[in-house]
Amino acid sequence: MKNFKNSRMLVIAIVALLLCSFATMANAKNVAPKRNVFAERGFIHILGPNPAIMTGDEKAWDGWNIESSDIIKDKNTYYWYYHGRSIVERDNIQKEYKTGKKEHPSGYRLGIATAPTPLGPWTKYGKNPILDYGPLDTWDGWGNACACILKARESDDGDAEKYYMWYNGWGRTKEGKRTRGIGLATASNPLGPWKRYEGNPIIEWPHGWLCSVVEVNGKLHMYHGGDGVPFSLATADKPEGPWTKYKYNPLITRGDWGDWDDGGHSEAKVLYREGVFHFFYGGSPYPPQSFESIGYAFSFDGYNWIEYSGNPVVPRERTPDASAFGEVQALIEPPYVYLYYTLRYNSRDFWKAPRGEDLGINVLSIDPRFSLSMPILMMDSLGPRQSSRIQACPRRPYDTAPISCT
Repeated sequence: MKNFKNSRMLVIAIVALLLCSFATMANAKNVAPKRNVFAERGFIHILGPNPAIMTGDEKAWDGWNIESSDIIKDKNTYYWYYHGRSIVERDNIQKEYKTGKKEHPSGYRLGIATAPTPLGPWTKYGKNPILDYGPLDTWDGWGNACACILKARESDDGDAEKYYMWYNGWGRTKEGKRTRGIGLATASNPLGPWKRYEGNPIIEWPHGWLCSVVEVNGKLHMYHGGDGVPFSLATADKPEGPWTKYKYNPLITRGDWGDWDDGGHSEAKVLYREGVFHFFYGGSPYPPQSFESIGYAFSFDGYNWIEYSGNPVVPRERTPDASAFGEVQALIEPPYVYLYYTLRYNSRDFWKAPRGEDLGINVLSIDPRFSLSMPILMMDSLGPRQSSRIQACPRRPYDTAPISCT
């Protein structure tokens, strides 16, 4: 009888300990370690349509070159923001180099293209540019670029919808002082019309270029860098600021000597999804901006970053005639990550060609069994203003209608 009582007491004690353990686990926060399935599963690269958007004709506002700015999805439409320059602006830049004087605007202006799917087809907006130069003797009278778009959680002034655009601007005051900074504009539609904030510029020009603005738990995170400048961060509670620089900047610096990105980085996209910050960016070996591929890094707090061990996730050599993928933007629609970028070419002289840069797309998947509706055609390259013909691009015997892998 005594042994039975002891055994019963032992069972009660064990049950009590288990109940206490379960109660502790139920009340504990963040019991499971933070995870990033992108880093765990790895990426599968799918070659996308290149070029996806081309420059305009020789008389167009974007007839010389275009560069990627931002990509958003709103309702059932995809909006790709970009900045571009005309042949006239190219000629103005060449005159400035020779004379040392800047007499006319020669910078970028902001435009947009729309599509029903993340791969296109893309249609340029008929009222481009959506953000033109400011008045000549103002802070952004010489150009604006690198738009970052964010839809408001709720409108502060009663509008049904409100969109914020942050952008880089530069110009000259009436007194002749050169100005550079980050401006803010608002609209009730992704297409605009965009109204500049009266208090612009909201930030004096930071090092590098504007990359991305992300809102997490009511806090705005602004990432900037590129053109060889390390990535840095500023935060704010309101779109117009005040913006506070992170005291431990920079966040991500160029790679060590011999790494794929030891020449530095170009502008990038930061996305926040399911507790993880995702960072897709262009990186090049030394010298900077010469042969940019696409890399990836992630963070659980937006401040401390882990570079992906398999970088670059998209080597530029995989795209025919591509010399660089710059100004990388991204859109996550599991199991896909769509990457949008400035496409530069090996075969073209940036200054002499009618088309200096276009826009391109590549795709990553985290699922080894994927199906993506996009035709596969065999063609090494397309010259300026050329279009492909089905007869010139025969399918390989094992190709199916969509890209597929099982």
